[in-house]
Amino acid sequence: MPRRRDVLKLAGALGAGLVLGGRSARSDDDPVGPLRYDTIRERGILRIPYYEDFAPYSITTAEGPRGIDIDVAREVAKRIGLQPHFYPLVAGEKIDDDLRNGIWRGNVIDRSVGDLMFHVPYDRQIQLNNDLVVLFGPYFEEGFAIASNPEVLPGGFDPESDEGRRIGVEIDTMPDFWLSSANGGRLRNAAVHFARPLDAVKALGAGEVDAIILQAAQIEAFAPHHAPKASVKPFLMGGMFRSRWTVGCAVRETCRPFVYEVGDALGAMAGDGTMARIFAEAGVTWLAPQR
Repeated sequence: MPRRRDVLKLAGALGAGLVLGGRSARSDDDPVGPLRYDTIRERGILRIPYYEDFAPYSITTAEGPRGIDIDVAREVAKRIGLQPHFYPLVAGEKIDDDLRNGIWRGNVIDRSVGDLMFHVPYDRQIQLNNDLVVLFGPYFEEGFAIASNPEVLPGGFDPESDEGRRIGVEIDTMPDFWLSSANGGRLRNAAVHFARPLDAVKALGAGEVDAIILQAAQIEAFAPHHAPKASVKPFLMGGMFRSRWTVGCAVRETCRPFVYEVGDALGAMAGDGTMARIFAEAGVTWLAPQR
């Protein structure tokens, strides 16, 4: 399973976003009620945590949250008859932290907690590690891609012969760890670290690096605007490094009816072309999940 920061970009502060009534979602006098399916239905509001600096999937803007996952969530909420309420989630080092803070316990600051979470790795081991939540509804496949400067690397990046090239990666991500260990560590000095994927794409367009390895969606969304001449290919790292994974949803164990309702909505969106359209509007190719 990819490390936590390969699947979900570390988010920023909790304050930039909507918080229902400014009150804790877990306090005894909270008007939204207990964390059960029937009370969610009664209030008519579906609380959805999102990662606020994870474009093109989700990002906080002056107009509110935007991105692929936000649009998918809005459509799902509409189809199951609930009003979506989004709030930013501070990401942890592991997805286990996010499931705890986002779905079943709430964060330690104001106890804000969500009802339905998107962009969760659909993985058996994660499910075994988190018995208070249910993983379900795989809705797309993600993986890594490499974008290179065709004038510098006309044949693409070859790990065996391109040790002296400058390869941009987001710091502390799977590609970063792969460069540190591949070929006996000979590619370690090739890594050029960036705090944000967009910065890496801009560096490629400016000729500051020879190639970049990021999530495929990040390259697809950013490269046309910032590195239009880049040559893009899927990137497989092999060995202990998983290069592709399935992304789905999570709910609390006490809200199992949503597994069927949301799952049906996601399936319908895949079948009627809505899912592909949402991804295409962000400049990203939708890949159906491998179930």
